[in-house]
Amino acid sequence: TPAPWFLYNWPHNVVLEISSEMGLVNALIACLLIFAAFKETARQLLDKAFEHKNLSRTVLGLLILGFITFMNTGDINDNRSMWLYMTLPFVIRVFSKSNDRNPNVEGKRFL
Repeated sequence: TPAPWFLYNWPHNVVLEISSEMGLVNALIACLLIFAAFKETARQLLDKAFEHKNLSRTVLGLLILGFITFMNTGDINDNRSMWLYMTLPFVIRVFSKSNDRNPNVEGKRFL
């Protein structure tokens, strides 16, 4: 029979899982990565000259949904999408900077 809703085999919180399996230092590093992703997204959205705000808004939504899932379900491997979402703000920033340096390649704009 299935276990009651309050009994599970893992913590259902990836930060707690990281700290229990790899130590407190690694859990703090994971928290810093999450914070850095949210901070970079906020920086992009608050920058009036940033051209890719729609992408940043989409990434913010993905980060919020991914973070909720990250804190409530599965384990480290089940939340691969959140690890992807945490990289997207930095990828958008790099592409934005590459567009500033080289706006036209064969007459087409990147992104």
